[in-house]
Amino acid sequence: MNRFFAPVLAALLLLALASCSGPSDGRLVTPVGPGSGEEEAGEDLPSVPETPENPDPPAAPVYETGSGEGYLFEYSPDAFEKTGDDTWTYTAQTLLPVYIAVQRLPDRTPEDTAAGLALQSGSDTAVPRAVYFGSEGVEALHVHVEKAVDGATQIQDFYAMSYKGGTLLVEAGTYAGAPEQADDALKIVLDSFVPVTD
Repeated sequence: MNRFFAPVLAALLLLALASCSGPSDGRLVTPVGPGSGEEEAGEDLPSVPETPENPDPPAAPVYETGSGEGYLFEYSPDAFEKTGDDTWTYTAQTLLPVYIAVQRLPDRTPEDTAAGLALQSGSDTAVPRAVYFGSEGVEALHVHVEKAVDGATQIQDFYAMSYKGGTLLVEAGTYAGAPEQADDALKIVLDSFVPVTD
């Protein structure tokens, strides 16, 4: 071998051996990088979002007062809008209307009103039942009616209560499978209903 190339070749062999051997102090070398279970130092790791110590509480719902002759109730203006003198309808599009309507029947008793509604429904299960209605637990007669309308099951709940010698009649309408938000909004109206006799 040429004497010029022999030292160069020896130096290259020593460099190759040094790169293959581990640290001279006997420590094991753990591989790093993708697929090794560890990431190289300095590589950005996904950050976990910090949770504020005192997060802001959710905003309280805003209610307005629905009213007419003989009654008051609370409702969310985001859920219902007034669509008649004594009718409020759910604002979002639904398969069937979700609504509440109030009537004053000065010449009819709650008993006659409830019996007439049950008879008109044509259902054997629409039987007037005594209940306590609204936020003040007013005595009322409740008639529950279900019927097929446009391929869905319409649900109507009627509450007949005494009012100035006649009847105050509350009608709440929804349907089977209605959005939960719609039924929840309707429940707020019914639970807050207050007949006013003054």
